[in-house]
Amino acid sequence: MRAVLPLPPGLIDTHVHLWDPARGHRWLSTGSPLNRAFDLPDLMAAVGENHRSTTMILVEADRGDDGEAADLLRTAREHRLIGGVVVGPDLRTSAGADLLRRLLGSPDHRYLLGVRQQISNLRDIDLVSVHRSWLEHHQLVMELNMRWHTLELAAVLARRLPETPVVLNHCGGPPQVNRPDKVASWTSGLAGVAAMGNTYVKLSGTLTRQFGPQPLTPLATSRITLDVFGPGRSMLGSDWPVCLTAGSWRESISAGLGVCTVDEVDLLAAGTARSTYRIPATDKSEAVTV
Repeated sequence: MRAVLPLPPGLIDTHVHLWDPARGHRWLSTGSPLNRAFDLPDLMAAVGENHRSTTMILVEADRGDDGEAADLLRTAREHRLIGGVVVGPDLRTSAGADLLRRLLGSPDHRYLLGVRQQISNLRDIDLVSVHRSWLEHHQLVMELNMRWHTLELAAVLARRLPETPVVLNHCGGPPQVNRPDKVASWTSGLAGVAAMGNTYVKLSGTLTRQFGPQPLTPLATSRITLDVFGPGRSMLGSDWPVCLTAGSWRESISAGLGVCTVDEVDLLAAGTARSTYRIPATDKSEAVTV
């Protein structure tokens, strides 16, 4: 049984999804326990009594239409549990760039914290980095969903966007099997990204990467990542509800929190996220509206 740790007040969970398969999300498999609606009351139930002192960052979950980002931004406006939204328009396309412009011009634009992108080659980097001045002007964070063997591309993009915070999701996509050569390659890739001073990482998604006879444990994955980036450039993320296939929201947060020293907790639990995403400190003692 995994350790479930006491959570510090003021925690920021930097990676949470909400979705309803009836409105899209074609990537959800038939028969999967994730193939159902997960809404804000579900999230509050998962967080439990901690909802009064916890802030969530919603990350778009690839519904595949223009409405998801607007729905999430409206949720951020209406509910104090939500600190902001990372949207997913594909900046490699003119349609994606146009959508982001519309979102930035919407009434809820102040809740827009960043954009999550997929990059798989140098051409993708060329297309995304065209928007450098625009990203800087609006102070948007660039999030990347990478795999361990493509981390070199993340370093190249960070170099192209020197004034934009670049955040690796899910520990940079570590190998699912604990083979020394693969772990060394992933660690080296993380170090290459960390060498860029504008890069950060989420200790997230570790529970659901337990494959093979000798997988990297969640705690080992988190500790390696934290050692490379340091607490001042690392953040906690639950990857809820994806984490539910392997553990609870609290177990997922504990997989990152459990590797902290006393001196690292404040930065990892909230400080790094607050400065990276420009989330102001607020009094969350009042009840959250649902």
